[in-house]
Amino acid sequence: MSAFSAIVDELVRTASARNTRKLTSLILQNPISDEDVAYLTTALARSGVVRDFSKFSCTADVASTGGPSSLSTIVSPLYLRALGYYVPQLGVPGRPAGGIDVMAQIPRFQFRLDSKELDRVLQRSGYAHFLASETFAPLDMKFFKLRQNVGAQAIPEFVISSILAKKLAVGVKKAGLEVRVAPHGNFGCTWEIARENARRFCRVSKLLGVQSVAILTDGRFPYQPYIGRGEALIALDQLFEDVACPQLRGHFNLCFALAASTSNRRVERRASPKELQNVFTRHLAAQGTDFTAFKRAVGKIKSQPHFPLVSKREGFVRINLDVLRDVLTDVQAKFSSAEIPFADPCGIVLQTTHNSYVWKGDVLAEVRAVNSNWEELEPKFMKAFSTVQDDGVQPAFKEVCHA
Repeated sequence: MSAFSAIVDELVRTASARNTRKLTSLILQNPISDEDVAYLTTALARSGVVRDFSKFSCTADVASTGGPSSLSTIVSPLYLRALGYYVPQLGVPGRPAGGIDVMAQIPRFQFRLDSKELDRVLQRSGYAHFLASETFAPLDMKFFKLRQNVGAQAIPEFVISSILAKKLAVGVKKAGLEVRVAPHGNFGCTWEIARENARRFCRVSKLLGVQSVAILTDGRFPYQPYIGRGEALIALDQLFEDVACPQLRGHFNLCFALAASTSNRRVERRASPKELQNVFTRHLAAQGTDFTAFKRAVGKIKSQPHFPLVSKREGFVRINLDVLRDVLTDVQAKFSSAEIPFADPCGIVLQTTHNSYVWKGDVLAEVRAVNSNWEELEPKFMKAFSTVQDDGVQPAFKEVCHA
């Protein structure tokens, strides 16, 4: 038994900050093997119920390394289900809008499922999206909180184990991972580091009997304009109505590519918006709600107060996603409680793109703010936007000539 596995066994017996620090110190001082990461993953998964869904044709799911503005954990599963896969998606809260946070905005959506309820949902719709609980991988939940408390949240070995533990717990056989490369990314802030961690994710997956693929995306800049829990519902509605703007449509293409890569088989055709809506409608019905409730939730979000963020000067726009995420999560935290775990007091829809040129007075974004003092919020959101005269890549023009 290695020193690493011995400490993991201690953690299983006693999930404490002390044992978490011991694991963290060992990783930081001595590189650990893929087998060690697999050992931790298995321990986390086996701390609760482990399901075997071999009775279904094949199970698949997608995950991400975290970061705002991507919709991959909401849209890609729809494509996977349309391809014929069963999708048991065990999720955790995101910052500011993880997949389960978004689905919880739909009235009556049952985002907590036990083992029997999971069976029922998969039998009815083939797609279950539910929150991690004491039933599935409970040690992973405890370990995540401990990692936050001791400053070990972004250690890649822990991130890999946490992601894969949830896949093992619910019997996922094919897993896709969107690796969001950014300063806030849990797999590294450079492409080289993120690429190596992605390779390790795939190697550990193979050891555990999970066929995996990782797709690296540039998470420094917004993938699409709709950022927030309610805003993600609006983006979904635009997918089903087939009225998405070019940037959002491009992001949906990425979500499809992630699903197709996860399937690892030839995809003859892409599901139409109507087919995806049918998948989503069956999914909602199986988890206690319906498409009408979804449309009402979208309408409610659109009808809430919105405020413009206006450029103070002309130049090339810089959008800082870290600042946007922090502002949104801070406001969410003020309105969240045990009774309302996924409060949705605000969100933002970008009206411009990173590095685009704007003039003084142009609207940079529309902010939805409910029960908040806009005069206090506006300067906080504005810190996420800046303008410069030179984009650092290619000037708008090289010279000016006069007669």
